[in-house]
Amino acid sequence: MQFRSALLLTACLFAPVFGAPFQMNFTWTAVAGANGNSADRFAFQFSNPSGQWQVSQMEVTLGRGMIYDLSNLGAGYLTWGPLAFSDGGAGSSILGAPLGEGVDGNRTITWNFTNFVDGITFGYRADVDEARMCPGGIAGLICQVNADSISGVGFVSRGAIAVTLTIEAMGGGGARIYTFPASEQMWNLSLATASTTYSVPEETPEPAAWILTATGLLLLHYRRRHRVRHGPE
Repeated sequence: MQFRSALLLTACLFAPVFGAPFQMNFTWTAVAGANGNSADRFAFQFSNPSGQWQVSQMEVTLGRGMIYDLSNLGAGYLTWGPLAFSDGGAGSSILGAPLGEGVDGNRTITWNFTNFVDGITFGYRADVDEARMCPGGIAGLICQVNADSISGVGFVSRGAIAVTLTIEAMGGGGARIYTFPASEQMWNLSLATASTTYSVPEETPEPAAWILTATGLLLLHYRRRHRVRHGPE
């Protein structure tokens, strides 16, 4: 009987757990400026009405067609904007090196979070330019203006961003990693913004989990029949 109980416990441990769906709403907003800080805005709002999940880590990679312009001496054009954060209560901290600048700069930034739960919006600000080389003269000035002022369409066509999210159960544990390539997203576009929603539907269990669960139910049924016929052990 102890053997049957052990099998039943094992099956229950592997029983399928239906994950509640979540969404991460992302918006990039171009902020125009004249010879100064333009600070494009990147906003991420986590939506999980069930309250079961929290974001413990997020990695954001800027598309290869764009560069960060974080200083007035960097590789970008015209306006610039240093990296700044709008935590929103998410309890954020940078994991690893901060962003670089220019074509060869670091395009990926990773955060850890302690309280990125349903309804919280986390964001950061930094100017984004196109990764292009402009000639001198009047033609070069026109090139710089276009490279500095990326429209929503330009932001997406030049790579947008790829996002990797680590989602954990409230209180920690059960971490799962989801990667959303920019090329596979549906984008909403306007002249100054680009937005998308990274979403995970309700998950279904693996076939192995179904088998283990069915085995556990059969064992439970057998145990009950045994008790009826022979009395409790």
